Amino acid sequence: MRIRVCGEVHSVRVLVIGSGAREHALGWKLKQSPLLESLHFAPGNAGAAALGENVPIQSDDVHALAAWASRNRIDLTVVGPENPLVAGIAAVFAEKNLPLLGPSREGALLEGSKAIAKAFCSRHGIPTAAAAIFDDALEARAYARDRAPLVIKADGLALGKGVAVCRTPAEALDAIDAFMVRGAVGEAGKKILVESFLEGEEVSAFALLDGKSFCYLGEARDYKRAGDGDSGPNTGGMGSVSAPGLVSAELRDEICRTVFAPAVEGMKKESIEYKGILFAGMMLTKAGPRVLEFNARLGDPETQVLLPRVDADLLSLFASAANGNLSAASVPLKNAAAVGAVIAAEGYPGKYEKGNPLPDLGNFPGEILLFHAATSTAGGRFRNESGRTLTAVALGGTVDEARNALYRALDGRRWEKFFYRKDIGAGFSLSPARPS
Repeated sequence: MRIRVCGEVHSVRVLVIGSGAREHALGWKLKQSPLLESLHFAPGNAGAAALGENVPIQSDDVHALAAWASRNRIDLTVVGPENPLVAGIAAVFAEKNLPLLGPSREGALLEGSKAIAKAFCSRHGIPTAAAAIFDDALEARAYARDRAPLVIKADGLALGKGVAVCRTPAEALDAIDAFMVRGAVGEAGKKILVESFLEGEEVSAFALLDGKSFCYLGEARDYKRAGDGDSGPNTGGMGSVSAPGLVSAELRDEICRTVFAPAVEGMKKESIEYKGILFAGMMLTKAGPRVLEFNARLGDPETQVLLPRVDADLLSLFASAANGNLSAASVPLKNAAAVGAVIAAEGYPGKYEKGNPLPDLGNFPGEILLFHAATSTAGGRFRNESGRTLTAVALGGTVDEARNALYRALDGRRWEKFFYRKDIGAGFSLSPARPS
């Protein structure tokens, strides 16, 4: 293993697992490290190919990934999506003595099962919403009938589409039927959580864990609904904002003290191996932050706006976490705002066409970052291979400055058979220490 020589990390061969805009953004940031020797993506996309080598292995083929990493002397593997983590990729890589940034399967189940995460929060005093868990639709309906507003959540992985905010009893009953009877999210909805509705502002907070401590990475706010004004169906995310003061210093300390610190201690008590990202999706309520969900990896599209603000060597941080020797309590962030909008195929998150050409991406202003999601090339054009196709990101001194730069660049092009929200960051306000 060449990841440490004379106590220092150097000459690192990195494999990034995944094919989305999150993985493209990870590669973009890792590429900036002077410690990097070579960069590889599995399977990657057409944008990632400009940064390193794409390897034709799917992200859930964990044994093939481990074999390739071993043959090619990979020093550090960074896992982007959740599926390989829940499939136990950490154990497969550990068997071959291959360093990997990503939690064990037991740690990843904090994302893989919302019921498991809810029980973990209860055992370790992590503030969260009250919830009842059901695997029978009739019992769930009887419980939910007179309790609106509620949030109905599929227990398993549902690509960001397993949550329904229900203001009325009729909406709650329909969501239960959609998940448990009609199979809207497949096996993920066979078991559900019926959760109390919380008032406040949502925020995504991220920490890097090394198995015994954590380094706070920062926050972002994302936009889940497909349409402007938070209209339309839930998606995997249509845009995001990260900015100085998104949460106050006081509130950040509270998040670390009441969420991340007890989570790390709880994992140690339960012998859960966790070296990787812990993502806490939270509601900032009058009573303080409350965990809505845990994810075992960076978010998408939050990664695309958070990483451009990170003012540190990400590869050094990741290598330290994988080696179990993090030293920083938090990562420095640039005093700039980042606003990102997702360009998606028409019809997303429902049925959409693949293979449609994107407009010329070569003449975007240099300050606009374009992160690809499952794109390909054919006939000299980038084409979509997924619903969410690109994330375009702009930075500025304020959210308004970044937002204006972003939409000047996007609105000047013809996005035939694609769409994007026009209101990411509009009317944006920073969170107070506590919502009033």
